[in-house]
Amino acid sequence: MWGWVEAAKAVAVRAVGGETAAATREARQVGAVRARGHDLVNLGPAIRLLRDSADRADRAGLVEFALHTRRVAACLAGWSALDPLPIETVRNAAAAARLPRLVVAIDAELAELYAARWDRERAHAALWRCRRLAERLGMLDEPGQLALLLAIESEITALTGDRNAVDGFGARLEESGAPDAARLRWLMSVAMVHLVEADLAGALAALDQAGALSPGSPNVASVPIGCFRPFAWQALLQAATSDEQVHLERSSPPGEESHVHTEAFRAGSPDGVSNHRLSPTFAWEQPLWECAAALAASHAGDRDAVQEAAARGLARFAAFGETGARYVALWLVSEMAAVGGWGEPERWSREAVRWFEAAGYPRLAAACRSVLRSTGARVPRRGRGESRVPTALAGLGLTSREVDVLALVAEGLTNKEIARRLFISPRTVGTHIAHLLAKTGTRNRRQLRELAQRHGLADR
Repeated sequence: MWGWVEAAKAVAVRAVGGETAAATREARQVGAVRARGHDLVNLGPAIRLLRDSADRADRAGLVEFALHTRRVAACLAGWSALDPLPIETVRNAAAAARLPRLVVAIDAELAELYAARWDRERAHAALWRCRRLAERLGMLDEPGQLALLLAIESEITALTGDRNAVDGFGARLEESGAPDAARLRWLMSVAMVHLVEADLAGALAALDQAGALSPGSPNVASVPIGCFRPFAWQALLQAATSDEQVHLERSSPPGEESHVHTEAFRAGSPDGVSNHRLSPTFAWEQPLWECAAALAASHAGDRDAVQEAAARGLARFAAFGETGARYVALWLVSEMAAVGGWGEPERWSREAVRWFEAAGYPRLAAACRSVLRSTGARVPRRGRGESRVPTALAGLGLTSREVDVLALVAEGLTNKEIARRLFISPRTVGTHIAHLLAKTGTRNRRQLRELAQRHGLADR
């Protein structure tokens, strides 16, 4: 990401006559953000500095420099919260300014960010735009460009669970002598393809290899800040699969990107989960760390620490919307909670089942059903509703899913809100409501609410 700073200085020198010195100072000021990049949670000051520099560049007529600066600010803001909107906004501005090479770079960022959200459709769309434009500009012949796009495509493909395809990308990258940044992305895709198949051991093995290539390792000088970073995932899966308490420790010297090592506590160690020293991390990764801490505390039998860390981690996910990371954490935490007799494993695993089914991750959905079954709860068949149908409503031909919808109508939810709750489309909700009206002989939502109340569905 930071390679553009020197180029931006050159643009400033060429474009500004008497303002050369001031423009160069601005470029150096923006470049200073790199030193702050290790505080990835508190990025506000760095982002404000970048945006202020971009505004000044705009006033000086340095459109390209300003957009490069806005791109970095947008990437920091977008990756911190896994929010594509800031990056999409700068992408549109770069397209309007007719800066196609910058558009290619931003589309690559978007493809990777959507993949990090486990949004395969949007990730594929961004990568397709990126590759098509890069090919038209002749950029695929430039060193490292094709390898980068292959590695990102591997990350997206991993979310389909196609191990053979991911292995094929690895072979192509090996043949091309891909740089370590591309190899890191591929290793993360190997981890993800195992994870979507609910293979934690395979995922963890790949994460261990990725950790050796991540920033802070002598093998890699610089990796774009948006690249999948292994440490939080590594901590979570290590804590989930270990039979002993896990200690997460920052071992790098100050001023360098930290490694995170996971190792079993020594017997009788006074250190506890509350004293974990964690790697610099994006805000969206913090919930993964909190859930890892909960799982680690569970091994130590510290029930209060477990419940506190789990509640904190799962609550923090709410700020980042519907992401795969949230539901993987729900699965692993619910599994540990079911064994340890704490928390709400039935509710957590049921919520994860719904999302994984709707998003097309059948192995993970099956793993969550297994947790749900272990709690003694009723396990819904795939694609079916979860509600028990009252006898009178069963006589009208209502299905379990229609009763799910009826109960949420009784809560006063809109079609969009019901769709989000059940992980189905608003159109599907509309179809269910049409069936409800026809089967029950009601004319509107008010009458449906009254029907639900009569059958005890409104207060459940």
